[in-house]
Amino acid sequence: MDTINTFQPITDSTLLYIFAGIIVLALAGGACLTIIFRKNPNLMIEFRKTEFFYIITVFGIVLATVVLGLRGILDGKSISAILGGIVGYVLGSLRKHDSQQ
Repeated sequence: MDTINTFQPITDSTLLYIFAGIIVLALAGGACLTIIFRKNPNLMIEFRKTEFFYIITVFGIVLATVVLGLRGILDGKSISAILGGIVGYVLGSLRKHDSQQ
């Protein structure tokens, strides 16, 4: 039985659009946070208590994994291993966080 492989690696121009969109979203998010923190400076204290950099780091790793997977650089096994590791890390840290409270 022959299988048809319809997967085509993402083109350079599409990858450029993806990165441009990511940059626009990051700039818009930064602008929104700047406006919010200028109107309410006390919010910065609460914002620092949260695990903001933790969330951004996990998001960055997931995004890089997706882009490398779409580019054809990573295969399915590598992607599943990376995403599985991230899920285990996040769930493990949530359990640790709950036990500290």
